[in-house]
Amino acid sequence: MTRDLNYIIVILFFCGFLAFGWIGFLASDDMMYTSAAESWLTSFPYLGDNHWALRQPLVISTAFSYLIFGVNEYSLALTTSSYFLAIVLLTYYYFKRIKNSNLALLASVSLITIPLFTIQSTYSGCDLVELFFILCSILLFHHASQENKVSLLFISGLMAGFAWLTRETSASLPILYAGLFLYGYGNRKNYIWLAVGFISVAVTEITIYYLVENDFLYRVWIDLDQGKSTGKTLKVPGTGNIEINKIFNPILALLINQEFMLLFTFFFPASIWLFTTKDSNQGYHSLLILFFWLSVTWFVIIGYGLGVRSLPRYYSVTSYAALVIVIAWMYSLFHKNKIVSVILFTLFFSANFIGLYVENKQPIFGERVLKQWLVNNLDKEIYTDPITRSSAGFLLRTAGLEHRVHSGRPNGQTAYYLFNPNRVFQENRVSGYVEENKPLTHWQSTEVIKPERKWSGILIEWIGLEQLIPKAIVKKLNYPADAITIYRIN
Repeated sequence: MTRDLNYIIVILFFCGFLAFGWIGFLASDDMMYTSAAESWLTSFPYLGDNHWALRQPLVISTAFSYLIFGVNEYSLALTTSSYFLAIVLLTYYYFKRIKNSNLALLASVSLITIPLFTIQSTYSGCDLVELFFILCSILLFHHASQENKVSLLFISGLMAGFAWLTRETSASLPILYAGLFLYGYGNRKNYIWLAVGFISVAVTEITIYYLVENDFLYRVWIDLDQGKSTGKTLKVPGTGNIEINKIFNPILALLINQEFMLLFTFFFPASIWLFTTKDSNQGYHSLLILFFWLSVTWFVIIGYGLGVRSLPRYYSVTSYAALVIVIAWMYSLFHKNKIVSVILFTLFFSANFIGLYVENKQPIFGERVLKQWLVNNLDKEIYTDPITRSSAGFLLRTAGLEHRVHSGRPNGQTAYYLFNPNRVFQENRVSGYVEENKPLTHWQSTEVIKPERKWSGILIEWIGLEQLIPKAIVKKLNYPADAITIYRIN
């Protein structure tokens, strides 16, 4: 009964935080994923013509979701949400098996509260899909090493291969396994089965490319040519992080961004505890050590080896591995100093809730206003800037409204224009875009739609801290987006 109750508690937490952090359609990479998923349904078999479309574990799962529930933003996000739920339940299952149900419950619930994971689970993205397969591979590898079961090593290799199919950043996992092989972790002779599992997936992939496209290197050429599929409307945007230089940027991203809150601040003392104490449960302790090296390896390769931007989501694997170590540390403290442990858990969960609250959960506020305006004005058409029109395309198309929205300024006739400063004034716009899409002075404003103000902004103003905090941060803590204005042009 306790076991069933814990699963129910975990699922209830999952549903509650999913609702609290809900985003849905993001108008970012998910535009590529939905396009690829729909192509699988209309043009089977579909390989993809950009590197987003080649992330088949996510794309094909989304296609199945569309097949069952239809094409909409909920079925689009459902795939990622399901993968995250699987991660949470797998976390509970394995830690209950190797330690106890109390730690398992803490670890799985803590995972749900991390802003990075909660937010990512509400929209379509490959990060949690990649994390799922990497977690499966690591846990199977650990269990196989403990029990000397080569069949599990083969399956672990398969899971690493599926992670590779999801995104190339998962090459960090084979590098970790290579390091463990050189170190002598487990039986070295059995590593061949790990390699066979991974290579099986890779060979199957390139064989399919050859049979369909007559090119073993199809994926390589697509990845090398990925820049052509992103369009030229935007220059490469910033990360939103505090950036100094390439050495410190990845570290600052982990320590300062609200997606992580206190996770990596606590990771340092937790790591010291891990290497200075011994647990009578050798399997449990070896698993934590394995997660430590996974966290470090992923961080170094992603942050410095691949040279990618320090986006928080790229560190999902590092974050998961760090989290289980942090929770294990705080849990161990409870048996030695209950007061300190309770204080740490309270700080940790409170910080996560704050981080989740201040996250921008309305990243396409203007696009949603556009859709709602059309729903409220069934007899009217409207113009807007090209980027807002493009970003809203999925929402408009699935609602049957796309034919009533036009890009650019109207040409003289009586019309309506939606001005979205969040897109027009967004940083890194190409030259001329702002002037071409700003409203003209003689246009008549008929409606101004503002997003709901956040309590964080109200609290800052009440305390009187707005003068001490940078204006850009105060603005983000006040409103998730700028107001949208509807103009009538006579």
